[in-house]
Amino acid sequence: MPSVYAGPDGRFLTERQLRRRVADSDWTVAIAYDGGFVLSDPEGRATWFVAVPETRLPEGVRVEGDEVRDDRDELEQ
Repeated sequence: MPSVYAGPDGRFLTERQLRRRVADSDWTVAIAYDGGFVLSDPEGRATWFVAVPETRLPEGVRVEGDEVRDDRDELEQ
């Protein structure tokens, strides 16, 4: 079961998605710990991603394989 992380913008990512985002950008993993990651942008600003158990994901957010699917916008309509 993949680990899921909540970002500061309210989006959820699996560890694979998070690592892919870092690999495709100028961001670096500043700190990796049991409860999440701290990423650093080129200007040195930090962004936290905190581990969230799948059972605690909000309604409309689920894990499919190695990806997080977020249908919250569709539920609001």
